[in-house]
Amino acid sequence: MRIYLLGLLIMACIWPDYSWSGEKLTFPQIWDKIESRSPEIRGSQNQLSALQVARNRQSLAWLPKATITGKAVSSNDPTLAFMTKLNQRSLQQQDFQPANLNEPGFNSFLNGSLLLDLPLYQGGAQTAMKKSLKNSEAAYRYNLQATKDYEFAESVTQYGLMISSLNHKHRLESLMSSLQELLGQYELGSDTNPIGHSGLLGLKSLRNHFKGMINETSAKTEALKTALSLKADLPQKSWSPVNQDIPSFIKKNLGLPLPLKKEAPLPAQVKASFALADSLMNMSQVEKAKLLPRVGLFGQGDLTAGSRNTATNTTVG
Repeated sequence: MRIYLLGLLIMACIWPDYSWSGEKLTFPQIWDKIESRSPEIRGSQNQLSALQVARNRQSLAWLPKATITGKAVSSNDPTLAFMTKLNQRSLQQQDFQPANLNEPGFNSFLNGSLLLDLPLYQGGAQTAMKKSLKNSEAAYRYNLQATKDYEFAESVTQYGLMISSLNHKHRLESLMSSLQELLGQYELGSDTNPIGHSGLLGLKSLRNHFKGMINETSAKTEALKTALSLKADLPQKSWSPVNQDIPSFIKKNLGLPLPLKKEAPLPAQVKASFALADSLMNMSQVEKAKLLPRVGLFGQGDLTAGSRNTATNTTVG
C-alpha cells in the first residue's frame, strides 16, 4: 500500500505542467501590457504630464502679458454716450446742452483695447514658483517609478503564484486520476483486491480531500489570472501563462541577487516624499512674496470708432 502511494506521488511530480488554452504570454509580454494600460500607472503618468504643462507655462512668466478685448455697443446711457464722443475726440458745442446730456438717444460704437503688462519684480515669487514646480515634477517622476515598481512586484508575484498553482493543481489531478484507477480495480469480496477494505475507506477519504484541494487551487488560480487580466486590459480567456518551473521564472524575471552595498539606494517613494517636501517649502516662499511690493511696466492702447470719428488713446505706467 505504501509503495503504491509512493509511486503515485513520483508520477505526479514528473508529470508535464498544466496550462490553459489561449495565446501563451510570458511575464515580460504581460508586463508590457500592464505598464501601458494599468489604471494606476496611467494615472501617475497623467499627473506628471499635467505638471509638465504647468511648468512649461510658468517658464514663460517673464514675457509681457498681452490682453486684447473688443466689443460693439449700442446704449442710451448719458455718461457712456458723452465719454464715447470724447474718446472719438469729436465733442461738439451742442453736446454740452442739458437736453442732449440728459437724453442722448441710442449711440452705437466699437471699442477695442490692447493691454501689455511686464512684471519686473514680484518679491521672488516667480523664482520660488519655478523651483516649486521643478521639485513637484521630480516628485511625480519618482511617484511614477514607485507606482511601476509596486505594480511590477505585485504582477510578477501573481504570475509566479499562478504558474505554481497550475502545476500544483495538475499534480493533484494526476493523483486523483491514479486514485480513481485504483478504486476502480476494487471488487467487493474479491481476494485479488490490491488493498483491503480499510485501505479502500482511506483512499476514498483521500480522494475527497484531493477534490477539495483541487477546487481551492482552481479558485486561487482563476483569481490570480483575473487580477492580471484586469491590469493588462485583456480578456481572461484570451491568454495563458507559459509553463516553467519557479526557479527559472525567478532567475529570468527578477535577475540574480545584486552584491550588497554599504549604502542602499533610497526607494522611489521616499525620494518622491523628499521632493514634495522641497516643493512645499518653495510654495511657502511664494506666499511670503505676496506681502512684498511689486514693480512692473504696463501700456494700454484703446481704439474707439463711432458715428462721428475713429480715434486712439495710449496709456503707459
